[in-house]
Amino acid sequence: MCFAVVNCQVRVQYLALGERGALRFPASAVRDDRHIDSNPLDWQDIFFENFGNQKTASAEDGENSPSGFVDGIICGLAFMSGRNIVYFDLETQRSAQEVGGWDRIRDMGISVGVTYSTELGRYRIYGEPQVGELVQELLKADLVVGFNHFRFDYEVLHGYSVVDLTQVPTLDLMMDLQKTLNHRLSLDAVATATLGAEKTAEGLQAIQWFKEGELLKIAEYCCFDVKVTKMIHEYGMANKTVYYKNRFGNRMSVAVDW
Repeated sequence: MCFAVVNCQVRVQYLALGERGALRFPASAVRDDRHIDSNPLDWQDIFFENFGNQKTASAEDGENSPSGFVDGIICGLAFMSGRNIVYFDLETQRSAQEVGGWDRIRDMGISVGVTYSTELGRYRIYGEPQVGELVQELLKADLVVGFNHFRFDYEVLHGYSVVDLTQVPTLDLMMDLQKTLNHRLSLDAVATATLGAEKTAEGLQAIQWFKEGELLKIAEYCCFDVKVTKMIHEYGMANKTVYYKNRFGNRMSVAVDW
């Protein structure tokens, strides 16, 4: 099985195995990240079927659901002709404190990883058993875009693979903004000011969800971050500027060359 993502709402779908056992989305599942499948499966029932007693959470439940934040926000450049940009994020099983410090990121372990490919026009969600497939998708990208993924997410994956992912063509939005501003920004600071969208959770919450077996909550949260990263990148490419909230809560602009 694998997760299909429609407007940041997570629905589990049965998928046939492709060549060499790789999971593939059916072409009809998600044509792009605005298309809604006309006949979605009952994803909670299927999740229980596949994972037994593990808990689930509907993307429609709760005040922080990401399902509606993109309503009214139109970002162009959703399709990059002839160029496969892969947007990427992952969550971990353990915190820095639990593994003995930030110099041991490789020991944190992946709980869920999410990508969005502009070539395929769809999301993919990976668990720890599929980490090899995740690495292969990143290696095939013309450009991997993320937020603090160069120093963190790649290093988590280095705990599983001998491949040096820092050699992959990469745009780390956080690092790029840091070069201009001489200080780090959070994804939430940029998303709130540029898109009017706030993160739905934080990394430590995702670690707690992993301990509680709430894998679907992690997938929803991680998908949301990938979508926000994608929209910030697209906004920056279209407008050559993004915005952020400074420590005083003021909305500031910063020029970008993406």
